[in-house]
Amino acid sequence: MPRLFVAIDFREAVNEQLIGLCKGINKAKWIKPGQIHLTLRFIGEVTEEQAELLKLALRELRAKAFDLQLKGTGTFPQQEGRRPRILWADVQAGPELAELASKVDQAATAAGLVLKEEDFTPHVTLARFRYPPGPELKAWQKRHGGFESPVLRISEFHLVESQLTPDGAIHRVAESYPLT
Repeated sequence: MPRLFVAIDFREAVNEQLIGLCKGINKAKWIKPGQIHLTLRFIGEVTEEQAELLKLALRELRAKAFDLQLKGTGTFPQQEGRRPRILWADVQAGPELAELASKVDQAATAAGLVLKEEDFTPHVTLARFRYPPGPELKAWQKRHGGFESPVLRISEFHLVESQLTPDGAIHRVAESYPLT
């Protein structure tokens, strides 16, 4: 059964810029170079038939190309007093990004998939924390809080298959879809 998500990838130069941020906190499990993306929707495990229906629905999706910029960093959860579990780069974009995410949800629903109800919060995961990161996190955020990528033109998105292994997930683009 394939494990799927829908995502946007970035140019190699931006991936290298993001990987350059991925150090300096010992308790962080840093993202690997081949795993950098902006998730539009995590789908999860589906049957082969469901995967094919999703591909068909995504092929019918029409959305506009748009610009976005990665700017700043933060952590989830954001509530005061709760320990951080995810370190991320923030995504700045116009309404086209949220519209694309909504259309991806509609396509998945049209394909017969039942989606977990969740708010779309655009971000690029840089690290995960199993244990409290300690004061290194605050120092890292002070150093990298002003992070900024170039403005990126987004002209496609992807259906990605994620295979879980003992060494972490391996991502493979199953199909790509153009934006107009």
